[in-house]
This record gives sequence, C-alpha cells and structure tokens, in this order.
Amino acid sequence: MEPPIKREPVLELYFTSEGEVLPYSFTLTQNCSNNMTKYQALIFGLEMAVDTKQQHLNVYGDSQLVINQLLGLYEVKKPELLPYHNYAKMLMRDDEDDIFQEEENHVMEVFEIEEEDWRQPLVDYLKYGKLPSDPRRRIDIQRRATCFIYYKGTLYRRSVEGIFLCCLSDDEKDQAMEEAHSGVCGARQSGPKLHFRIKTMGYYWPTMVKDCIDYAKRCQAC
Repeated sequence: MEPPIKREPVLELYFTSEGEVLPYSFTLTQNCSNNMTKYQALIFGLEMAVDTKQQHLNVYGDSQLVINQLLGLYEVKKPELLPYHNYAKMLMRDDEDDIFQEEENHVMEVFEIEEEDWRQPLVDYLKYGKLPSDPRRRIDIQRRATCFIYYKGTLYRRSVEGIFLCCLSDDEKDQAMEEAHSGVCGARQSGPKLHFRIKTMGYYWPTMVKDCIDYAKRCQAC
C-alpha cells in the first residue's frame, strides 16, 4: 500500500552558529508521499545553506528511512525517491555536513523555551553558573553564553562588530519593531532594513531576521 499523499505546510528550524533560531515554513505545490515530503524539506534547507554559503551544516531529521538512506545504511528501493536522494547527496558535502537522528519533541522543546523567556537559561548560567539537566541543552547554553554578558540586571549580546546589544523579551521586541517601523524612527522599513535599523538601536533577540520580515509583510502600509 502506498503511503498517503499530503500537501501540508512544512516547518523547518535553522539554528545559526551564533545561537539564533530562524523558523521557516513552506507548502509543497504537488501531492507527495510522506517520504517525498521529508526529502523535499531536506533539499529546501540544503539549497538555502548553499545560497547563503554556509561552511558547515548539521542536519537533523525525524525520518529514520531518509536518514539511513543518506547515511548509506538503507537502499533506496522506490524509484520515485531516487532523484530526491541523489540531488540531496549532491548538495551535501560528505566531508563537512553531518546527519543526526533528532528526537520528535525537540521542536516543541525549542518553542516552549522561547515562550517562557529565551534569555532565562543564559542569565541563570552567567549569573549563577546554573545549567539545564539535559546534556544537549547544557552544551548549547555553554556555547552560546560566550557571546553574552549579564550586567546590572540586563543581558547583552556581543555583535560581530563588538557592540553589546540589549536582549529583548517577546513583549519588548514587538515594541521595538513597531517603533523602528514607523512613528518615532521615521519612514516605514522593509524587513531587512527593519532588522538593520533595530540593530543600530542596540537591540537583539534570536529570531530578529524572521520576525522583522514577517512584521514588514503584515504591515498594510508597506
């Protein structure tokens, strides 16, 4: 029996080397089996990595079949999957890109952390030396903390230019985007310009790029 076809939105998360979380979603324009959807989602991410000239990429997936086929542990038996498999292998650089099996609840964990306050784990570590119990998160916090300082009750992130940016909560980031996009800060801005403007204002949060693009698209006056 063939697997069911689906045309549901696909969600991908990109974690930059600087600790930023960039969520993207897209909808496939043709009916695909579950495994074809998994391959197309992978290819979408790999093409973005190539376009942005990423030097190293870790790929996380929840499809045991696709992961093991790319690792060479499983044979690609279905002919309709072979073109996707070959193209994905071509996009990947075997000596640089790694594939890992990812836990199904990882995405939920990420959004739960963001909903609470993305800054709190970093503050706990920088102020008290406290780390999460999960080994993976412990390593992630320790790695990301090298770009942050906690000073007089405020978390700051050091930019690539060496400037310390004030880290904002969800409520604060909405206010910053509204201020930068219109009113006090003058003319309305497109997504990339809005992101640049907020950085010059001295603010930071992990999903700045994505949030600024979405905010600009939602604005009726753009």
